[in-house]
Amino acid sequence: MMTYQRRQNRASRPSHVVLMLSVVLILGVCGFSVGCGSEDVVDTTSPADTAEVKSYTDPIYGFSFDYPADWKLDEDSGAEIEGGINAAKGVSVFDPQGATNGRYFLNVFQVSVYELAMTIDDSVLPDVKPQLESAIAGVASQDESWETLEAMSAAEAGGLNGFKTTVTHALDGEMVKSTLYFLFDGSIEYELMLQAGVEDWETAQADLGAVLASFRPGVSTDATGTTTR
Repeated sequence: MMTYQRRQNRASRPSHVVLMLSVVLILGVCGFSVGCGSEDVVDTTSPADTAEVKSYTDPIYGFSFDYPADWKLDEDSGAEIEGGINAAKGVSVFDPQGATNGRYFLNVFQVSVYELAMTIDDSVLPDVKPQLESAIAGVASQDESWETLEAMSAAEAGGLNGFKTTVTHALDGEMVKSTLYFLFDGSIEYELMLQAGVEDWETAQADLGAVLASFRPGVSTDATGTTTR
């Protein structure tokens, strides 16, 4: 089993219409220090796969993405969180030839899925943004190494609307850089994380960007269980 670390934000929750979302959104920003444990047995010397890319489709939620054939897939990369709810699903791919800090592989693409208690559409997104910003600020206040490089801004991926931010922080003494996407599809929230060692960030963008561009959400439902697309 691969090892994952996630930071938590225990900031007080707002008492307005988006209250039902706040737990998910706060937990949703805790995935940036994910690194696939390099203490796990991973064969980094075997010949590369003859295919250029592989594809993953989640059997439960239906989301999919392509990834380099020589990267490794972890279909159970969720984390236990105290308080609130856990991600309903977590899937990661990582570069076993990429940077490590001796304990973690640092070049990672992760998808985390959260089941929401309400349906989110474009009319609600303006209320979601300040909660995300507050959650990010709460995490930053607990980590002296934390720096937000790009403020929360509107974003789109896989045909879904939401927000993104880019941050750096220390992972066991090694600085990593992460771009986080928070995307909403009815009663499903997707958090996408693109992470690499700071020194590898630019060279990792071709692979990470290609995986992001290939991401497609599954069939969404609203809070009543009705299929919306």
